[in-house]
Order: sequence, then structure tokens, then C-alpha cells
Amino acid sequence: MKSFFGLLALAITMVFTSCSDESKLPISEEPFNNRLKAKVIITENEMNIFELMEFKIAEVDDFSINELKSYYDSIVWKVEGQEGQFKVSEDSKFVYRWSNHFFLPGEYKSYLVGYKENQLFYSDTVTSKILNYRDFLGYYWSDIEGSVGHSVGYINVLMSKNYLFRTFQDMNDDIPSVTYSLYDTKEEYEKHKEILYEQLVALYGEPQGNVYNNKNTLDTLWGLFHYQKENATPIYIWLTSTSRISLLKCQDDQYNYSYYEVFAEASYNQ
Repeated sequence: MKSFFGLLALAITMVFTSCSDESKLPISEEPFNNRLKAKVIITENEMNIFELMEFKIAEVDDFSINELKSYYDSIVWKVEGQEGQFKVSEDSKFVYRWSNHFFLPGEYKSYLVGYKENQLFYSDTVTSKILNYRDFLGYYWSDIEGSVGHSVGYINVLMSKNYLFRTFQDMNDDIPSVTYSLYDTKEEYEKHKEILYEQLVALYGEPQGNVYNNKNTLDTLWGLFHYQKENATPIYIWLTSTSRISLLKCQDDQYNYSYYEVFAEASYNQ
């Protein structure tokens, strides 16, 4: 079975499906026989993971937006090599611009697919370069001065499930930190652990501390953290050049349930 984050390009949206499986069609630099009379453009083609990237429709061949809406039965946005798609146009609905978060670094080639009377029409691809150069996810520790009073949400509109990820920034004795979690009440919380673990491994490699293999090492690494949340047990720990990161199992005694979240803090005093 493919891992969850092996299917990501990096969500809350309705996903349009077709009777044809165009996700298996090869996408290459060779001209398509059936050209879509529109293309995707992006305001910035290089961003960091967890930054919001904006896409929009551009007309080609002197085709107006209104003509696009009436000419094609539907139009979807896809990313080469990724499962899932975002509905741009169907029936009377038309999305002129949309945004997306990419959770993993890489080069993502995206394109439009138009459907008309059981035929498929393709646009050229546009490349989004996603990097991972910040201290933790989309944050620089030097930018965090304390809590902003609310969490920040992240979505990937290609994902077929309604996953919402969120972060909450804070400061503990002048050391900045970020709590990162998956918000989805429909999913079993053990699945949350799997999803968060797979993403952290993809970003930071295998953990140095693992409760399942060496609890003594894990306890030693947990002792390096300046802030240790009450009713929370570290399951995995990663140490990077800038951050201490732990996947925690937390217990809510008031409502008697467990949940998982990631806690990261700067590995140096700001």
C-alpha cells in the first residue's frame, strides 16, 4: 500500500471524478494532439513548503473566459505524478484562481484537463519549485515573538480527503516553538500518528529517538527540550541543525481521549 504522503503533491475541497482514469495518462514535453484553450500561470514559481502558492487561469487562442465555460463540459487542475485533482469548472461553476499548500519539497508540474463530449484536452505544464530551507516547516524561528492568538490552517486541494493541518506558534522563556497537528474528527487518531510521522520522515529523515526501539535514548533526547508539555509522551524525536522536534502522544483527562501532535522548538536561545 502506498504511504499517505507518497500520494501528496503537499485538504478541503470537492473532488471531481471522471469515468476515465487520466491519472495514468503519460504527461511529457511533447505537444498534445488536443490542446486546451487555456493555461495555468503562477504568481511565484518558487516557494517554501507550507507557503501559500497561487494559481490562476490564463486564456490562449483569443478564447475568453466565458467561451471556456461554455466550450468545455468541465475543467480540472492536476499535478503530474500525483493522485487527486481540483475542480476548476463544471456546470455553472468556474474558479478563476485558487491557492494550494505543498507539504513536501520538489518540482511539481501542473496542468489543466478539459472534458468535452468524452474527449480530453490538455494544457501545457507549469512548474512550481518547492523548497525546504526554513527552520521548521514554513517558519523562521527569528520571526516568532509569541502567540498570535490563533492557529494557522493548511490545505492541499488535490487531496481526496478533507484533511486540515494547522500550526500554533508560541514562545516559552524566549525560546520560540510551533505545535503542528492534523485536524480531522472523522479519522482515527492512530491514523494521525502515521500521517504526521510519514511527513516528518520525508522532511527530516529517520528519527534519532524512537520509543519502540530505544526508550533510554528517547528519554535522553526528550531531556534536551526546554518545554515539556504536561500529559504528553514523546514517541519520536528528531534533532536538526536548527530545531528539536517531537511527535507527542497527548492525553486529555477532562474528556478522556488521546491525540497526537508535533512539537518543535528552536535548538538555540534566540
